[in-house]
Amino acid sequence: MPSMEEGDAGDRGLKVLGISGSLRRGSYNRMLLLNALRRLPEDVEWSIAEIRGIPVLDEDEISNPPEEVLELEEVHRGGGPRRDRDP
Repeated sequence: MPSMEEGDAGDRGLKVLGISGSLRRGSYNRMLLLNALRRLPEDVEWSIAEIRGIPVLDEDEISNPPEEVLELEEVHRGGGPRRDRDP
């Protein structure tokens, strides 16, 4: 049975990375995202990326991104889901 944070992986290998536009706990954005992810077929792997700490784009610093940006990039490239800590 899938947990609240992660769906089952299946043979298709389809992965969905959800990103909520709100940082507030209990936000409607986050609740809608979780509801949508839970409705995916059981053979779809899913996770929610945390965007807390991701700064606004600063093109002067693009060659030296913060650690939070590097972590999100790793999740996006399939380096493993990063579990969301607050549903």
